[in-house]
Amino acid sequence: MTTTHHCWTEAGRAALDDWYSRAVKRMTVPYASHTVHTRSGPTHVLTTGLPDRPALLLLHGINTCAAVWRPQLEALSTDFYVVAPDVVGFTGWSAPTRLPYHDTSYGDWAADVLAELGIASAVVAGSSGGGPFAVKLAVSYPERVGALILLNTAGFAPLRFPFSLTRISGVPTFLNHLNRWVTGRPALARRLVRGGIAPELPLDPERVEFSALLLRHYRRYGPPGLLRDSELRAITAPTLLLESEY
Repeated sequence: MTTTHHCWTEAGRAALDDWYSRAVKRMTVPYASHTVHTRSGPTHVLTTGLPDRPALLLLHGINTCAAVWRPQLEALSTDFYVVAPDVVGFTGWSAPTRLPYHDTSYGDWAADVLAELGIASAVVAGSSGGGPFAVKLAVSYPERVGALILLNTAGFAPLRFPFSLTRISGVPTFLNHLNRWVTGRPALARRLVRGGIAPELPLDPERVEFSALLLRHYRRYGPPGLLRDSELRAITAPTLLLESEY
């Protein structure tokens, strides 16, 4: 595992922290901010709803943070105790430790989060690169996962070109430099956000700003590889898989 900081400069880190703070302050429902201790380092967690409601654990995709779940944290808080941790190693307020994708490390980390919050079992939703993390949790700690929701999850099919290039050693580093100095402009940020939402939806300025900050300031991490057949066969929780056309 690695523990280096992932922004190019302290100013960049401050800009991302400022975005996070402003995003959280826009919450329209009561929320709590926790820091729990895991074997992979301190983990920051946002929660909404009452702890006596069914627990819903939200695992965001790689290179993002829990604040991107703000609409879900708000909308689902009436029925669930919604738990959205900043996955370690990415842009939120958790430890910068980047864990290996190929073993159970991210599942172990997620189990620690639930244990520290006193949650015996939860519905677990993983989005994009967070999907494999949810699968790792479901396979290694089946008693912790009452149901599994996988949203446009990575790991089920090979990446298509040009995204497949990010699996080649050194390519993510090259793209980080390219985005920082050449392509990391608002127009690209808008295109990236547009590519991830339904065509009829308007662009969210908050998400566009976040995308632009990532391009300019953040050393992105490459995506997980394919999940193993043995891992998928080991899932025992009821599972909903949602994939959109891209």
